[in-house]
Amino acid sequence: MTYKMPTKFIFFVLILYFSSSHVIAATDDLIVSAIHFGGGLDIKYDWKVDINGSLIKIERLGRKTHTRKLSAKALDSLRRSIKENDFSDLAGQYGCNACMDNPSCRVKMKIGSTSKEVVLYAYFPQGDEYTASPEKNEVLRFMSVWNTIKQIAGINSIKNLCP
Repeated sequence: MTYKMPTKFIFFVLILYFSSSHVIAATDDLIVSAIHFGGGLDIKYDWKVDINGSLIKIERLGRKTHTRKLSAKALDSLRRSIKENDFSDLAGQYGCNACMDNPSCRVKMKIGSTSKEVVLYAYFPQGDEYTASPEKNEVLRFMSVWNTIKQIAGINSIKNLCP
């Protein structure tokens, strides 16, 4: 006796298989590392966030490392921020070229085969100097992505020591 599997069932299984593999591919190609360095003296502001696909890991000095799964809404928010702010078109560094021990905000990311790292050092023009800076709009774009990462990590209340 042979058993015939209903065509509808096979079709349903195929739809589930291909739609779930598509969702995995859409989220697993995103890798982000955001690091806030307080400059060595303000270690209470140091933290690191790693996003790999839909998993996020948050590390802060003196606290337990926290890992959780991000919602599709949070991932979409991050992807939208990256795209709207043309993150891949930003320069690799803003601020002081010789100030490696100044506070900094650093974001490394890889989306598919594209990689980008941007560092913003705290030494950056302030006040009127900042308003007139040709880099102002680029720094604001970087900070928009930075703040999105902080928001989805749940650490947006921690003070930024870079602009």
